[in-house]
Amino acid sequence: MAGYRFCRSDDVPRLVEAYNACYRVHFPSLSELTVDAFKRWIREIQVWPSSCMLASSDHGEPIGVLIGAKRETANRVVALGIHPDHLRQGHGSHMLTSLGRKLAILGPRRIVAEVPEPLEPARACFESCGYRAERTYTDFVLVDDHGLEAASHPLVAPIGVADVAAAGLLHTGPQRCWDRTPESLLARKDRIEGLALASESKIEACLLYSIAGDGASCRIEFVHAAVPDRSGALLGLLLRHLLAESRRRLRFVRVHGGEIPFDSLQRWGFTPIGRTIAWVAVMCLP
Repeated sequence: MAGYRFCRSDDVPRLVEAYNACYRVHFPSLSELTVDAFKRWIREIQVWPSSCMLASSDHGEPIGVLIGAKRETANRVVALGIHPDHLRQGHGSHMLTSLGRKLAILGPRRIVAEVPEPLEPARACFESCGYRAERTYTDFVLVDDHGLEAASHPLVAPIGVADVAAAGLLHTGPQRCWDRTPESLLARKDRIEGLALASESKIEACLLYSIAGDGASCRIEFVHAAVPDRSGALLGLLLRHLLAESRRRLRFVRVHGGEIPFDSLQRWGFTPIGRTIAWVAVMCLP
């Protein structure tokens, strides 16, 4: 019979073991999670061990894991995984329901889970626990830069996350995915670089980006243009400059349609390669 429990800070090694055995096993392309990487999650996306759960067998082996993050206004289910030998036995629903009951009392009551669109079993699990699809994000990768030829520009200047925040821009635009919210960007500011075009009075356009761990690609983290009608021209110029300077493949993941026109991305050579659905629940006391 399975045992379930919420975790403490000293459970981090056990959570890492369970993540690799119960979640990563279903996604071989993911890097193996380490204790150091989990601690980085705590700093950067506000994973809380007390919002995480373990499901264990009678012998103490991990059969399920829920990794949860918590902020002042919302929670996130970062990962929900069940060991392949224990699928479709209700473990995922049990952990989601337990987390929901806890948050209905302690708050905040809003929970979001960002789930890749093709994962039908995950969708069914969240739906059965009262979650509803709220928004869709799209992943893009630049596979053909014919429409976005690399070109440096003398008016482009470096900018950092703190500069963008000081200008009051991080909170503009639609709600972005959890990893690119203002809290996440500020927490990773030492690993994020940026480019900007500025006039005497304001930042006309800017983008923030990070370098992938293997150094092979740049991930766009944030874009802003002061005048929507000029966003295509200005952001295109910044992207061309980034291509020229970095000489890396460009990726823009979990993009909301309000962040940047998708037709502009596709005109520049970005191709959609996947979609993610944000499933949301607001927990209420029975």
